[in-house]
Amino acid sequence: MSITKISPSVVDFDAGITISTTDNSDNLTLTSTDADANSGPNLLLKRDNNSAAGDDVTGTIVFQAEDAGNNLTDYIAFKTMIQDATGGSEDGRLKLELMSGGTARNILDISGSNAVVFNEDSQDIDFRVESDANTNALFVDGGQNAIGIQTATEHDGTALVYPLTINAGNHSGNALEVHRTTNSRGYWYASDTGTHYLDVYGSSSPNLRFRVAGSDVAKVTSAGICFGSDTAAANALDDYEEGTWSPTLGGGSTTGSVAYSGQLGYYVKIGQLVYAYFDISISSASGMVGESILSLPITSINANVYGAFVPWDCDTAFFDSGKLASGYVYPNSTYLKLYQTDGTTGHNIGNTWKVNQTGRISGSVTYLTAT
Repeated sequence: MSITKISPSVVDFDAGITISTTDNSDNLTLTSTDADANSGPNLLLKRDNNSAAGDDVTGTIVFQAEDAGNNLTDYIAFKTMIQDATGGSEDGRLKLELMSGGTARNILDISGSNAVVFNEDSQDIDFRVESDANTNALFVDGGQNAIGIQTATEHDGTALVYPLTINAGNHSGNALEVHRTTNSRGYWYASDTGTHYLDVYGSSSPNLRFRVAGSDVAKVTSAGICFGSDTAAANALDDYEEGTWSPTLGGGSTTGSVAYSGQLGYYVKIGQLVYAYFDISISSASGMVGESILSLPITSINANVYGAFVPWDCDTAFFDSGKLASGYVYPNSTYLKLYQTDGTTGHNIGNTWKVNQTGRISGSVTYLTAT
């Protein structure tokens, strides 16, 4: 090591060491002439004490200059810290602090606990990554709390306000491609004709499972899926359900006692529309009084909109001679009223199914619910 010049005007030993120049030449140069592949030259900042603890600052490099009023200001500072001083599990921390709006802000925070944080102090600071041909390959808008991919604006040209906006530009591929596995994926893209597509594939790309397409894409404010250009809430598909239930037969006045050798019920609900299929076999029945009613899985709408019963296989033991199975869903109820008809005057001939009979009843019914 050598110091080629020592002068009181250059080196002040009373307050550490100050190296100054009157021009823009280098104040300090570290040179290593070693020819091997090991590290060199080296600069070591060492804090040596016997009381190391978490959050201790181990060193700071400050870039200082005057402001417009000739006040010395710390514009940039690199600060290193101990995050965890426990032997065998030590963690370090590096903070980059920048002057922002007259206040030093933690802009970049890197810690040994696997955390890299940009804008820790929650300021209106944007984060931008450039690609070869796009200045906004990734853009985080600090003021709008939004993310843009290949754009700093939303699709209609205003400031980026949506949580995530993707701009495919003239890219020939998909605007958005999501993979779960190698062969399970979803795409959103626009064709050359302006039609927008959302495709979801199954086990392989040719295996299309679901597609939504439309040449006119509107902002949908209601919940659910809207088809076409009318996006009113009343036109949104916002509910789908399917399941099973155990249908039962009873009397309108007295339920009675019924034993079943088979009892199946399946239903599908799409919006307010319910389609239900049932198949029951009654091995014994007693004590039922009044109208014959069969239970349903979901309460019907409270309006005079009667869902019709379509019989498939109903034993004649439930009907008088020459009569046929009929029935309807009663408003605001969970049951189907079963009637017998002569085929010409409907069910209003005042005859319900015979109660306390045995046999098979199967059929389907379609009706409306309130929601």
